[in-house]
Amino acid sequence: MLDIKYLRQNVEFVRRKMLERGQEMDFGPFIAMDAKRLDILHEVELLRNERNTASKEVGEKKKRKEDASALIARMGEVSTRIRELDEGLKRTEAEFNEMGMIIPNIRMNL
Repeated sequence: MLDIKYLRQNVEFVRRKMLERGQEMDFGPFIAMDAKRLDILHEVELLRNERNTASKEVGEKKKRKEDASALIARMGEVSTRIRELDEGLKRTEAEFNEMGMIIPNIRMNL
């Protein structure tokens, strides 16, 4: 399988090389799946950052004997969303890897 970073940056080159070998392939679904995967990863990272920040804030509120229940409830929602995204990410990555396996390596005669 080709390195995804290389493929992202060189889709047209890979497409031409495959045509030279008599193979035609639509990379659109593969690139779309990669974009979806990256979007999910980005959202998960943002939510994890939010959860970590909120955890520190909850600790500080508890030290000051302030009510942190709203923040704790929000952290529960964030944790649930992270679990949902992680499950979706597993499915997306499995499908993405399956798609990637059908893209043959190309000879890199530059």
